[in-house]
Amino acid sequence: MRTIAIINQKGGCGKTTTAINLAGALGAAGRRTLLVDLDPQSHCAAGLGVPESAIDTDTADLLLAGDEETPSSQRLLWRVARGVDLAPSRMQLAGIEAFQGGLAERADREHRLAKALRKFEKSYDLCLIDCPPSIGLLTYNALSAADAIMVPVETGYFSMQGAAKLMTTVRSLARRLGRSPRVWLLPTLHNPDEAVGRDLLRELSTRFGRKVAGVTIRRDERLREAVGLGKPVHEHAPASSGAQDYRALATWLIEDAQLDLPAEPGELEELDVRRVEDATHAAREIASEIESASQVRVTTRSDLRAALAERVARAESEGPSRATELAARASELQNKLEALAKRRPPPVPETPVRGSGPLSPKDAMSIGRLYGVRPTSHGLLFVQPMGIGQDVAIAGDFNSWDPGQGVMRRNTTLGVYELCVQAQPGTIRYRLIVDGRWITDPYNDRREPNPFGEMNSVVETTATVQIRAHAAPA
Repeated sequence: MRTIAIINQKGGCGKTTTAINLAGALGAAGRRTLLVDLDPQSHCAAGLGVPESAIDTDTADLLLAGDEETPSSQRLLWRVARGVDLAPSRMQLAGIEAFQGGLAERADREHRLAKALRKFEKSYDLCLIDCPPSIGLLTYNALSAADAIMVPVETGYFSMQGAAKLMTTVRSLARRLGRSPRVWLLPTLHNPDEAVGRDLLRELSTRFGRKVAGVTIRRDERLREAVGLGKPVHEHAPASSGAQDYRALATWLIEDAQLDLPAEPGELEELDVRRVEDATHAAREIASEIESASQVRVTTRSDLRAALAERVARAESEGPSRATELAARASELQNKLEALAKRRPPPVPETPVRGSGPLSPKDAMSIGRLYGVRPTSHGLLFVQPMGIGQDVAIAGDFNSWDPGQGVMRRNTTLGVYELCVQAQPGTIRYRLIVDGRWITDPYNDRREPNPFGEMNSVVETTATVQIRAHAAPA
């Protein structure tokens, strides 16, 4: 059984979508596939139609079981698609890697998953591990068990910068664990009609070469629809671009990815400090040009593409001086970024907003279904999983688009961010601010374009929803 860990610390890059739909495509291709969910948010179960209330045994039990006490397949595994079995997670998985949580105290705490999976290796051809959006004992266990690592990377702003840093992290962790897995970057959420996406995809391929997977996953709303229906996209919309891309990815893994071969000697070492810095500078450079083109409106898309192509060609021809040239350009362009940042909303403060009362456990009968936004008798309730980022806020029509008035409060008991706000009846537009990045709500399918060429999330209210200070929603 070959094992692939799907890892990225950044949320919203298509990690769980890839785990679910790649597993489905592999199963449909005749490969017996085991999907292991190591993310406490339990999105694999939700995306494959497994109700959390029906889960009796999960991956926390698998990791904590004694060497002779592995949970039975009948209690642990769910047949979720043709040829695909799921080992689901629950929120309790988040607690086992904490002090006295049960995993940290084990002498073999970083190798528990590898040992457990050996007992399934004759039953499956491939195992996919959906990792949490953080680096901790759960991710260490995935790396220790993996023959290969797949890093989904959105072809959007700062994608190369994040990819370079994560590849360096993977290299360090693999060395520490005595492993040498093959590593691939998987471009996801790609829109081939957007010049920016094409530029970033080309730059990603230039910087990382053979470490980029042989397939690009295009953006497709059918992927989101399939998750909502609890099935892989090839069952929901077999003719869609998403289904085609994941079938192609499965074929590439089976036929061309050479899973049976270990990483070549020194393969992970190729990503030395200079290469990572080069990629980071290049990403910052491209992002600055994009920002200038979209915000200041002084550069056309064709001019931007031409400038990027010219810069890449010049940098490649200069050879050894390339890193120096990129560093100088990055320093110059950083000033542009700082100037643009002054026109953006202020950074999110750490002080919670008064009146955003805690979400009570009785409101969380199925916490996964509460992610996003919904009207309540106490206000418009926003809920996001804790793993989405470190600092999360909401800006919208109800607070004059000021994220400083929409800081989401951490509820560590339930592992979520929450905020209750006052809003008038009608159409409410809003966006999330996650660690300084303005994004749409990934758990709200209703969206509409805004004047800046981006998308706002939208929610309808039919009556005035009011806030009651420090009250929990009923």
